[in-house]
Amino acid sequence: MGIEPYSRRSPLLEKCCFLLSASESYQNASVDLATLTGVYVSHSSQHRQVQRQEFSVLQAKGAIAQVSIDGGKVRLRTEQGLPCEWRDYKAVRLQDLYYGAFFQDNLSLTDWVNSQPLTNPVICLGDGHSGCLEFIQGIDTPCAEATGILKKLPKGNS
Repeated sequence: MGIEPYSRRSPLLEKCCFLLSASESYQNASVDLATLTGVYVSHSSQHRQVQRQEFSVLQAKGAIAQVSIDGGKVRLRTEQGLPCEWRDYKAVRLQDLYYGAFFQDNLSLTDWVNSQPLTNPVICLGDGHSGCLEFIQGIDTPCAEATGILKKLPKGNS
């Protein structure tokens, strides 16, 4: 049936925990899971489940002609009364099929992209931010440099 020995949760419930934990805080995921399913899984149990999970990186099956890069900030929750912490992240989409993100580990993200079968040249899409430009410069394409297509919006548009 695909159930791990000594598992206390069904595979579907674990999947729900992962989906909710990825979308919001563990604490809010715990409340939402109980509301949606009637099953209570504490925020600390959800956190442990995510920490135990081994996430593998995907290898593209075909040639990749397009790489989209974006980055931003994520807010980490802290103890009540302490200022929140903000951290940088980058995410990549390859050919509208494969997605990858590494939290505060740009080198692993660049290595993952460079391990894919990239066309020559590869089209890179980014928003013009210096972090995206730096990432694009780290992409190795055979015998050619990556072409950057950058989107700039006028002030007030998003």
